[in-house]
This record gives sequence, C-alpha cells and structure tokens, in this order.
Amino acid sequence: MINILIVENGRRGQGAMERAAALAGILNDKSLFNQGIRAEIVENVTAAKSKMQKEKVHAVIFFTKAMEATLKKLAKVYPATKFFVFADYIPDRKVIWVEREWLSPEFMQALVNTIER
Repeated sequence: MINILIVENGRRGQGAMERAAALAGILNDKSLFNQGIRAEIVENVTAAKSKMQKEKVHAVIFFTKAMEATLKKLAKVYPATKFFVFADYIPDRKVIWVEREWLSPEFMQALVNTIER
C-alpha cells in the first residue's frame, strides 16, 4: 500500500480544497493504478507531521510554495518520503527535476505552456 498525504494548507478561499479533493479522487481510483494507493487529505503541515510520525508515508503533496523552508526540513527528517509542490508557477533560478517516466504528450504540453508564460 502506498500512502500519500495531500496537504490543503487551509487555503480554502483559493480552491485548495477542490484541488485536493480532485487529486485524492484520481489517486484513489483503483482503475488507474495497479498498486494499492491510499491518498488522504490533511488540513495543514502540522497534521501531515502527526501522520508521518505514526505511520509510513511515501509521498506528501502540497499546493503552495510558501512552505519551502518547512518542506526542506521535513525532507531531512523523513528522507524516504517524497515531497511534491503543485504550484501556480515554476520558480526562477531553480533546477526542476522530473522523473523520466512522467514523459507524455500531455506533460510536455503543460511544460511548454509553462515556459511560454
């Protein structure tokens, strides 16, 4: 079972709840994935930390870059956990790592659209 936390970060007015729910729906769709996935929405980073202390979490997804320093600290404490930030933009002066397996026409179109902005 792959455990994934989706942190909505309490940003209800900016659509984070809707994005978190949509992402959880995709990840929990058994027809899309062969392996068992349990995606759970948590309200904030405190709730995520609490879950990570109690059980193995394979990935944590955030919808804001505002917590970058906190995420770097968490990544040091939980080196086996992957941390992802889904943001409105790709930051300047940063190297962006992308898994080769993610390559698809849809992904590349999104990448090109981001570059063109």
